[in-house]
Amino acid sequence: MAVPVVLFHRLAQREYQAARRWYAQRSPQAARRFQDEVERAVQGIASRPDQEPL
Repeated sequence: MAVPVVLFHRLAQREYQAARRWYAQRSPQAARRFQDEVERAVQGIASRPDQEPL
């Protein structure tokens, strides 16, 4: 079974990018952890779209 693609509203994408830049300015490690957490959440939503709150 194919994993569904998760699409983001353009404003949500901008907000994510701004938040990642904010973290990166303070700590590259924090920016990586932030990105990893977002990716983990998105993968969870993609693998179980009916079980994750939106």
